[in-house]
Amino acid sequence: MDIFSLNGVLFQGAILATGIGGQIYVAHMNSRGFYLWMLNNLMLITVSISFGSYGMLGLYAFFLLMSGYSLTKWAEQRKIREAEQAKLAELLVIAQTFVNVNEHNLTSSDVVSSIKRAEEILMLEQLAKVKSATPSRRFPFSLRFSKA
Repeated sequence: MDIFSLNGVLFQGAILATGIGGQIYVAHMNSRGFYLWMLNNLMLITVSISFGSYGMLGLYAFFLLMSGYSLTKWAEQRKIREAEQAKLAELLVIAQTFVNVNEHNLTSSDVVSSIKRAEEILMLEQLAKVKSATPSRRFPFSLRFSKA
């Protein structure tokens, strides 16, 4: 591929865009950045092969593997954080329930209904978070920097 042809210039632009876009997403702690980096590395691997730069090919292959590895680690950490947040929310509800019981001399049925209502509120909050994290369908890559 001639790097100064229209295709070459467009290919270089795609490499530049995916590299910068990936960095912006990762800086905002959004896992979409790793997907852009993986695409970027695949393009750079093809360039390295066409120029016979096998050292660079190895480097970009390593970056490609590390992006995939990082995606799995981020997913594991996200699950751990979500579990910790859910447990903390549950403990806060229990603590608030006991405060209400002691302050207002509530009966056991009042406590049970308070706990059920608190669980409903937590479920609604979690549903709202899921809906707000859903990416826009207008563009393949929306510029929403919510944590994915």
